[in-house]
Amino acid sequence: PSNLGTAGAIVERVRAAIAERGLEALTLSTISSARARELGMGLFTAVDAGAGGRGCILRLDYDGSQAEDAPLLALLGKGMTHDTGGYNLKTSGTVHELTHDKCGAMAVIGAMLGIAELELPVRVTALCPMTENCVDARAYKPGDILTAVDGTTVYVENTDAEGRLILADVLAWLC
Repeated sequence: PSNLGTAGAIVERVRAAIAERGLEALTLSTISSARARELGMGLFTAVDAGAGGRGCILRLDYDGSQAEDAPLLALLGKGMTHDTGGYNLKTSGTVHELTHDKCGAMAVIGAMLGIAELELPVRVTALCPMTENCVDARAYKPGDILTAVDGTTVYVENTDAEGRLILADVLAWLC
């Protein structure tokens, strides 16, 4: 649930899993919300602004390749720890299931743990932007214009498009 599955708590669970399994070839780092703002990730930070606690971007790097010219693969997974829809509030009987919006990030994390455990001969970087989409005085609103890390501007019509926003910023940064 979102009260236990915060961005920070997920990072710590992944860190513990790496240590418990002795996966020395798998490195974990994070980009804090403050650092994302410094980098110009206006889409991620706009979604994160309404969160009760600051989110982050989880980064996992694995290098199991013996070849220096091996291609670098990238995996991205959305980690919305809770998605109310923001100002375009969701109003269904399944509101308690809105923590499932982090399944993309969880799948990517699982894949990276598996790749490292199997010691596959590949190079992979995984990025999982993690935050929650909530209503708050600082939350982004319909009608806002946001700027991505690559300078692309986005006009927000519906705040329930948060997953596309955070993934777009991370993908643009990765490229």
